[in-house]
Amino acid sequence: MTINPSCLAEKRAMAIRVRNRRVVEHRHLVTPYAGYYAGLSQEPVEDLTQVGLLGLLRAAELYKSSRGIPFGAFARPHIRGAILHHLRRSEEHTTELQSPCNLVCRLLLEKK
Repeated sequence: MTINPSCLAEKRAMAIRVRNRRVVEHRHLVTPYAGYYAGLSQEPVEDLTQVGLLGLLRAAELYKSSRGIPFGAFARPHIRGAILHHLRRSEEHTTELQSPCNLVCRLLLEKK
């Protein structure tokens, strides 16, 4: 049994179209995570949005609809994980990620 190379290329092109459609349809999932973690760190929201989109792209590549999990539910941990991984890596070069408690304490001290 031989595999037709043009058939493989066609399947790959179809998979890329499906992946890209999922990313476009679900890119709105990235914004809340990027905004939240930008508020807790020194990273610009635009940078975290880019990183979150990479997580979304990875989720779209790994997603298997046969598992019965909605894509949005599958993608969220990948988006969040990509952003957190980026923050941990950049933490070595910048200040630490601030917890919400530390932010509140800092804001209260600034008001005095």
